[in-house]
Amino acid sequence: MRKNKASKLIGDSYFKLGNYKKASEYLQYYKESSNYGYTKEDYYLLAYSYMETKNYQQAIKYFEKVGNGESALVQNTLFNLGNCYLNVDQKVFAAKAFYAAYQLDFDEELKENAMFNFAKISYELSADPYNRAITAINEYIKAYPNSARATEAYSYQVNLLLSSKNYKGALEAIEKIENRNEELNRVYQQIAYNRASELYEDYQFDQSATTFNKSLKYPYDKILALKAKYWKADCNFQQRKYWDAIKEWKEVASDYNIHKISEQNRLNYNLGFSYYMLDKYLEAIEWFRFAIEDSQVHKRLVADAYLRTGDCYYILKDFPLAISNYTNAYETKSTTADYALYQKALAYGAAGNLNEKIHVLEAFVLEFPKSKLADDALSELGTTHLVMEQNSHAIKRFIQLVEAYPNSPFKQQALLKIGLTYYNMDKKEEALQILKQVVDHYSGTKESKEALVSIKNIYIESNQADDFFTYVQNIPFAMISNNEQDSISYMATENVYMNKKYSEALKGFTKYLNKYPNGAFVINAHFYRAECLLDIQEYDEALVNYEFVLNNSTTAFREPALLKTAKIYRFKNDYTKALASYQELYNRASNEMYLSESLEGKLECFHQMSQEDSVLMMAQIILSNAMVSEQTLKKAHIYRANAALQTDNLILAQKEYTIVEKLTKGRTAAQAKYNQALIQYKQGRYKESEETVFELINEFGSYDYWITKGFILLADIYVKYGNTFQAKHTLQSIIENQNDTSLVLIAQQKIRIVQELEAIEEAKDFGKEEIDSVGVSNENKQ
Repeated sequence: MRKNKASKLIGDSYFKLGNYKKASEYLQYYKESSNYGYTKEDYYLLAYSYMETKNYQQAIKYFEKVGNGESALVQNTLFNLGNCYLNVDQKVFAAKAFYAAYQLDFDEELKENAMFNFAKISYELSADPYNRAITAINEYIKAYPNSARATEAYSYQVNLLLSSKNYKGALEAIEKIENRNEELNRVYQQIAYNRASELYEDYQFDQSATTFNKSLKYPYDKILALKAKYWKADCNFQQRKYWDAIKEWKEVASDYNIHKISEQNRLNYNLGFSYYMLDKYLEAIEWFRFAIEDSQVHKRLVADAYLRTGDCYYILKDFPLAISNYTNAYETKSTTADYALYQKALAYGAAGNLNEKIHVLEAFVLEFPKSKLADDALSELGTTHLVMEQNSHAIKRFIQLVEAYPNSPFKQQALLKIGLTYYNMDKKEEALQILKQVVDHYSGTKESKEALVSIKNIYIESNQADDFFTYVQNIPFAMISNNEQDSISYMATENVYMNKKYSEALKGFTKYLNKYPNGAFVINAHFYRAECLLDIQEYDEALVNYEFVLNNSTTAFREPALLKTAKIYRFKNDYTKALASYQELYNRASNEMYLSESLEGKLECFHQMSQEDSVLMMAQIILSNAMVSEQTLKKAHIYRANAALQTDNLILAQKEYTIVEKLTKGRTAAQAKYNQALIQYKQGRYKESEETVFELINEFGSYDYWITKGFILLADIYVKYGNTFQAKHTLQSIIENQNDTSLVLIAQQKIRIVQELEAIEEAKDFGKEEIDSVGVSNENKQ
């Protein structure tokens, strides 16, 4: 007992004499042999002795036992702890310790030094998600304008703003600085540009354009200003403000620095496409030609530029040039090669060269049997054979279309043409059989009415008029007396609709359907009435009309009706019904757009219904399909990663989140990075998880939600390490700085657990005689 007390007295004496090596030996002996509670001041003296002898790991171990609460002792401890962490190159922990010391007000000089050190380390780390360093350094400059370190502080202020990856926070911080000088305005230009780019990646184009304008207010860096102007124009393009986009892109194109920015490779194509969307075809051709002649333009854009140029010449009826450009587009062998070849055939036909049209269409049918344009090609091929009076060839192609593509919207036309061709070939029995199929299966359509006329003629020519009267008794649309009035009523309303007077058209279609419930145009009227209702967001009523179309027709309206129905059910969160509509659309899809929409829709429904196995299956189908859009491919990777994580397929999830991070930017990439860290944590790879969290903090500083989730995960990692001190301070920073109450609640729940663990540790460390509040004598205060 006496020996223990003596060792403490000797250790204290050596400490006061500055012999820290001897002090640490005696104080350590006292700690290990004492049966009495070891106080916070005892730990402080032991830690300080280790620090002075450069045994920083031991110093850290014991300082962390003192660094809780609010007192002069704690403020000193935290400051010294920060220095120890610096000496073992653990700057993240050092920054936390200095910031904690800065928050306490017991020693003003120490507070100033702690704040300065925190800001300096934050700049070196480029990681300060809550912008505490920027705020602190701004306060420092304001509070200590005459400090010896004011110049250095100002330098850190500039560099902190520039290095911050939290562009949103940095922009808010710099806008609060009064009377900015030129250097800070140069920084402002860069930060505003970075924030605008971030908003663009998150599809917030209106806010992005506004923020690019902020950057353009200070055009010190001419190259950066030019890039800002380019992307501001792109924001207008994305919002379909094509004239605004054209004006700004032309200014970019005429700038003498244009060759210094990588965006120049898309500029000519973008201008061409903007004019194309405005139906300014001659101007579009000119800019597309510039894009084609530019060797730096990506092959995919060159292929599309050839294709759009061909379309422009086709619309302008310059068919030889249209054919030339379609040929060039086809020869690039891009994903739109089938469209290029098909359009080339149509251009030959429009130019009157029907033999060449047939030749190209036959090549198309052989090369692209799985193309969404294959049924279009067969329909054109059969029709062209009819024009050339090659009836047998025509029938062969129409039969091929009907058999190979049973869901094609051209099926009813093909059957009608087969029937009419048989009739013209005086094969009346064959004609009657086919034409009755058209009437039975496509009741009320233009094709069924035309088929009925030919059926009547066949019966009359066969002297079987009574048989015809018997046949038409069960055909509602065959009421001859009302047909003409029916047609006039419908066409008048359809003209109003086509002129985009949807409110007036809605009244007209409603009146038509009430007056002619079995009218010849009842399918068309129901569809267009639904479209009018959709325009005013009357979704439930629109559904009634769309479903009438789906229940009573297999016409060309079926695919758009399916798509709109699916989207309405999706909007109403009725994913079961939405899925059924997307499934039928997928089975029937006649073109790339409907296929892509149906695949994306099915994936979204499975995701919303938490059917993870189906999500994985659907994502795989999408990823193996070359025809879907780039956006749908990204979504497939994202949902596949999420589903794999939900089903504990961590290897697949890790692989997919890595892909997602590379394919996307902004919030989605931040989430992917966080989930990579989470997976590593679940696999027990705590060090790798910790490193990934810091990558998240460094690279995605503006995405506060995922940064905070990363910090919560970091606290869990520290608990696994047994470092409750760092876990607690990490969670405390969330509670103090985060506005999202759900995240604060999680942090509060976790910090209570950490505090319970700390209490267990303190009970072991301090025993029953632990004293909560201990002063720090002047000779020990550093």
